[in-house]
Amino acid sequence: MCRSIFKYIFLFSFGFLFSFIFFYVMQPIYCDEVWVYGFSYNISKGMIIYRDFNVLQMPLYFFIASLFIKIFGNYIIVIHIFDSLLFATMLIMLSKIIHWKVLILLPIFIFWWPSGYNVLCLYFFILIIYLINQKKDCDYLIAFLIGLCFITKQNIGLCLLLPCLFYSKNKIKTILIFIIPFLVLSIYMIYYDAFYNFIDYCFLGMFEFGEKNLNYSIFWLLFVILNILFLLLMLFRSKFRDKEIFYILIFQLITYPIFDIRHVICSFFPVMYLILKKISSRYICFLIAFFVYSLYFSLFISVNYSINFDKNILYLRNSRQLDILIDGVVDYVGENENFFFVDYYSYLIKLYSDIPISQYDLLLSGNVGYKGMEKKLKQLDELCLVEKCYFFSEYYPKDDIVGSQYQYFHQYIVSNYQKVDSLFEFDIYTNVN
Repeated sequence: MCRSIFKYIFLFSFGFLFSFIFFYVMQPIYCDEVWVYGFSYNISKGMIIYRDFNVLQMPLYFFIASLFIKIFGNYIIVIHIFDSLLFATMLIMLSKIIHWKVLILLPIFIFWWPSGYNVLCLYFFILIIYLINQKKDCDYLIAFLIGLCFITKQNIGLCLLLPCLFYSKNKIKTILIFIIPFLVLSIYMIYYDAFYNFIDYCFLGMFEFGEKNLNYSIFWLLFVILNILFLLLMLFRSKFRDKEIFYILIFQLITYPIFDIRHVICSFFPVMYLILKKISSRYICFLIAFFVYSLYFSLFISVNYSINFDKNILYLRNSRQLDILIDGVVDYVGENENFFFVDYYSYLIKLYSDIPISQYDLLLSGNVGYKGMEKKLKQLDELCLVEKCYFFSEYYPKDDIVGSQYQYFHQYIVSNYQKVDSLFEFDIYTNVN
């Protein structure tokens, strides 16, 4: 008993430290990571998601991460602590199924491990796999976990309902349990007058997001297709009796519509687990382990790592002096609160400067609901009819911003508002008196 406890403590500690070092110290911080921190930070400051700022994804990850920020402080490192805890806990669950072979999974995905809601979805999914392997009647608990997955990332949560219903003995009860988390979330949104925006961003906006953000490389798309074909073959061979194969097959859809390495790695994690589980030969497992760790070591010594502190977090320190910029903006606008950065980095500029985030600071395509830009601009025009507004706009060439609507926003401001001044790299526009 004590030996087992020691083993799990060691595995948890090793997994946590291993992943944390790569998440925070060795990997460069990328945009999605900062958005995730920003959303969680906003909630920790008392802002209401969807009402006070726009988000495409469901909010469960941001709610939990905001509690970590409340406890440990307003640092992006807190997000990495949360993600590392999830990763370490997943290793513990998988070790109960495939035992020492879980160590082969440890290094494979660290280099491009996804952060945020994708990790939480994977955590719920591994918990579902763990429950399936307990050989107990856990269908309703699994339905509830899929409901939690749904309010973390709507598309994969909805897809996972398919195998859940397929194996359920009481489909109506399964659906009712599945929607409990969504009903609780809906009550919260209605209470805080955010329900309409919640539906608009998370559901109606998904169509535009899927259309304008389809992103893939042929290599990763083919890789996912091969995984799906492999899983389909195994599922048909089992005559659909092996539940976890069906679940892992459906989980491959987490890659849509962005087939990049982070989404693909997230989808492949349970596939690799399944392969290791099915291999009974220790000799083959040792060969796989040798190959994996050799590749890992080669990458380790070949990649030019750099420690990323706050000065690099926003990608802006090397190109502009943010402190001086914000001081200039504050001096220019005075007490007026209606000022907007028409800039790809609007959200990050405000986040860095501890300026309240608005619904006009993260205008990525599909991230503002159905026909969102038209609604946002109409709201701005209505506001600026009665109050003084300032727009700090920096021009970007068309091809520099993929999947965003800042070009459209910039052109609208230039065409409908009056340029009155310049500040550093920004032109200043305001409503005509």
